[in-house]
Amino acid sequence: MTDTHSLALLDYIPSPIALIENSNIIHANSGFKELFYDISFLHHSFTEFVLPKQNKKILHYFEKILKNNSEEKIQPAISCTLILHNEEIEVEIQAKKIKLQEKNILICSFLNITALQKSHTAFSHILNAMPEAIFTFNPNHNRILSVTSGCEGIYGIPVDQFTSNVFHPIDLVIPEDMEKAQNFYANLLKNEFDEIEYRIVHTNGDTVWIHDEAEVIYKENGLGEVLLVYHFIRNITEKKIKDEHIQLNEERYRRIFERSTNPIFLVTAEGNFLDLNDAAISLFEFKDKTEAFQTNIQNLFYNQNQMQNILSILTEKGSITDKPMTMRSKNGNKINIIFTAGFRRKDKISKPKRFQVILHDPRAVIKQTELETYRRTLGGISDRINNIAQAQMMQQGLIRDCLFDLQLQSEKEQKIQSAIQQALLANEKTSKDLANLGHMVRQLRQLYHNPKPPKPVSDGAGGILFDLTS
Repeated sequence: MTDTHSLALLDYIPSPIALIENSNIIHANSGFKELFYDISFLHHSFTEFVLPKQNKKILHYFEKILKNNSEEKIQPAISCTLILHNEEIEVEIQAKKIKLQEKNILICSFLNITALQKSHTAFSHILNAMPEAIFTFNPNHNRILSVTSGCEGIYGIPVDQFTSNVFHPIDLVIPEDMEKAQNFYANLLKNEFDEIEYRIVHTNGDTVWIHDEAEVIYKENGLGEVLLVYHFIRNITEKKIKDEHIQLNEERYRRIFERSTNPIFLVTAEGNFLDLNDAAISLFEFKDKTEAFQTNIQNLFYNQNQMQNILSILTEKGSITDKPMTMRSKNGNKINIIFTAGFRRKDKISKPKRFQVILHDPRAVIKQTELETYRRTLGGISDRINNIAQAQMMQQGLIRDCLFDLQLQSEKEQKIQSAIQQALLANEKTSKDLANLGHMVRQLRQLYHNPKPPKPVSDGAGGILFDLTS
């Protein structure tokens, strides 16, 4: 087959193909003409249509292929921008050296990647607008190939500082987390995919929690050869703080739940216990939680309709507060309690799937009310006694001063002197009595303003009194 026939066959290939000799286009098939709008390009240098700043790159590519002695080896494709009719077209060129009329020329296939490049550019804009950072590493993790703009927010370091490999993400890990971060990087090729949380130091000095999710990418048809490694890194500091607060609140709630003297329990809408504290176990006379979990709370109501009434009120209002109710223990003993319950509502129409109950013993409330009444009464009495004592002490002070003056004026009269001495002794005794009274008043005032639980003491007749002054 002659060279002429071979060139004619190129028109049957739909892909754009051109023959280039010394950078000049000497032949092109119909696909090439269709791609470039049938422009008159023959015998023109291909570089005339290339974006000027890319000419050197294209000429170097052509020269490298022509100098290649191995005709079997196909060089990687190269992309460039063509200017045709004042419009930019992104193309990918794949060239190979062939012999034509005893001359070394290049046969080049073209692929229009304009739409793909625009999509890639748009996708890059989207990625760079994300607050997360996407790193691309070489297989050994010792060189950063690319990184999105999100790195600046997370690390406080510009993109070019990473892409020029001035900084590596591992350099910014705090010492306490360095070992586990290094192990994460070292074992990634073996694990292929992994994720980790560790802390870094931002350039402003803040400690930042990050979530690092990495994946190994293999070459297509590369028989397991690694192409690159992606790292998707995001700032999770706020989440960690919220998680710590939630954990702290849960621990506080658990302490309150377990230590409360009021019975507290969590129960499903079907009446099954999910959890209950020791006070609830004692109130219902269970042996332990295991026995409680085997009991339905509906069996602890005197009225079997009470459970449904509670659910109806909770569904409508979301909570029940201080509702007097009669229940019974596991052994059938009657229990008068004050019932408070609530559940966390996700929306206005959601029904309770489980709710928390706090019970109060009204006897304790009544006793506390009585003690409060006694305390306030004693407080009022102590205030009145205190006022009287203060007035008496002022009067005693004035009397003592008068007696001292009189004693100085009557030193020669023995009888008067003796009477004054007795009056001073009586004044001193009265002052001590008033001081003792003041001490008792202060105790009463202390009980009133800062009461302590009264101690039960025997009244000597088989009854119990409460020592309010202890």
